[in-house]
Amino acid sequence: MKHFNDSLYTDARKALRLHLNSYNSYNSYTFETPDDTGTGTNYKGMVLYDLAVLYLMALPAIAHDSLIPKNISDGAIDGIMKIYAGTDKQVFIAFDKQDSYPKGTRRILADNMVLKLSDNNSELYGESWNKEESK
Repeated sequence: MKHFNDSLYTDARKALRLHLNSYNSYNSYTFETPDDTGTGTNYKGMVLYDLAVLYLMALPAIAHDSLIPKNISDGAIDGIMKIYAGTDKQVFIAFDKQDSYPKGTRRILADNMVLKLSDNNSELYGESWNKEESK
């Protein structure tokens, strides 16, 4: 996780730490970035943990919903996209408003996109399920 975290920034940043305590203790683990409890850092930590598991285990794929990148800084997302693109395993992400992200992120998304959903007959199965039909 530290290796991935270090790859996201040009300056040194504290990395996520996972500490496993005794099996039967009330707080059996801590999962934190020291001195930073911000929402973006917490989401970034979760993604880096998932990526570490993906790279180190026999897990064939990971999936991240669009809520996750929205809470992470653009610079960190750019680095995370590079990590996603660097694996031979499958990464499924739902990603909104890609045009608002840096050029590197947009390029990785465009080069690796398999399915793009949007309004106006580009919904899954060709229709929006949340629209009321007029009577």
